[in-house]
Amino acid sequence: MSDKGDAVDHKRAAETELAGTVPKRIRLNYVVEMIESDLLGGLIEDAIGAICDYVSLEMHLALAQVSKKHNRLINTRISRMPDIMGLAFRHNALLNKLTNLTELRLGYNRFINDNTVMNLTNLTQLNLDCNNKVITDNSVSHLTNLTHINLSCNHVITDNSVSHLTNLTHINLSDNNVITDNSVSHLTNLTELDLNGNKVITDNSVSHLIKLTQLYLQWNKVITDNSVSHLTNLTHINLSDNVYTDNYIDLKHLIKLRKLKLKLNNIGYNSDLVSNELITDNSVSQLTNLTQLNLSDNKVITDNSVSHLTNLTYLRLDNNGVVTDNSVSHLTNLKKLSLTMNTVITDNSVSHLTNLRRLHLGWNSVITDNSVSQLTKLTHLSLNDNKVITDNSVSRLTNLTCINDDSM
Repeated sequence: MSDKGDAVDHKRAAETELAGTVPKRIRLNYVVEMIESDLLGGLIEDAIGAICDYVSLEMHLALAQVSKKHNRLINTRISRMPDIMGLAFRHNALLNKLTNLTELRLGYNRFINDNTVMNLTNLTQLNLDCNNKVITDNSVSHLTNLTHINLSCNHVITDNSVSHLTNLTHINLSDNNVITDNSVSHLTNLTELDLNGNKVITDNSVSHLIKLTQLYLQWNKVITDNSVSHLTNLTHINLSDNVYTDNYIDLKHLIKLRKLKLKLNNIGYNSDLVSNELITDNSVSQLTNLTQLNLSDNKVITDNSVSHLTNLTYLRLDNNGVVTDNSVSHLTNLKKLSLTMNTVITDNSVSHLTNLRRLHLGWNSVITDNSVSQLTKLTHLSLNDNKVITDNSVSRLTNLTCINDDSM
């Protein structure tokens, strides 16, 4: 039998197997077997085959029905598309047919162009991270249903299109030097804003974004208390590595905060290189609703504030030499605690934290079997390069499901 005949029989067998009820979620490579070979002259097969070969499939496509009669996809329900990282579609016609796409990731894309994207008006999520000049304002301005857009390191998309995206609730402008206050000030529905490393967006626009619940200001030298003090709905803020600015942010206004990252938030430097403290105990002590706090490498926040944060369930004290047992022993609601390279916290406090589920003791020479053996609710324990904890305590942790998982 010819190769073509074998292929047809193979497809028919696949279609017969999948007849009736089509699985709600099927792997992308199965789609090839369900699509007629003459669909777009084999283009769809070739393109999907290329995706299967070169893309890590973290998502699946869901197909409701395949029409052989019309050689086209009908009643297609596609909610997500895998990452397309520098993959050369020989034609953009594939995406042109996927008009029901709601999420598309084109980070580092060099080939999918405006002519295709402008037709995907049902998109609600679009990733143009480091997009290489092929997707421009010409298409993005048409995507007015977008609620999420990632423009990190994107130097092509401008205010001309973003100002039209008033349905946005999430925008990533980290390391973006093109988008300005002129468009951001109009995005009043934003609930999440990423300005990590951003040098352009200022208080002038951020002060208007009163619906914000999440704000990321890592490596940010521009945003100050003049805007943040108005964002009283914030529940998450990241001020990690925010050490190069003189701008002071007073957190005491943010009484709804649940998650606070102050990693390496120790000192700022003015033009005379004179150090000054930024976030201090005065504000942190008033954030009694906090449930997550990262004080890794932080040398400013002390027991004076941490002892008041009794609702904490997550605490990172990696390489922290300031916070001591005096406060940690009171944090009995903690479920996740990281003490990597911590030389201050001892068994005296850890033994009281019997609600812990995750504990990180990498490169820790202080915590011993005496306290760990009492933490019988632990499910995850990280002991990277730990030379102190032994089988004597680990053998008692019968709820453990994972050892040396560094995720928090």
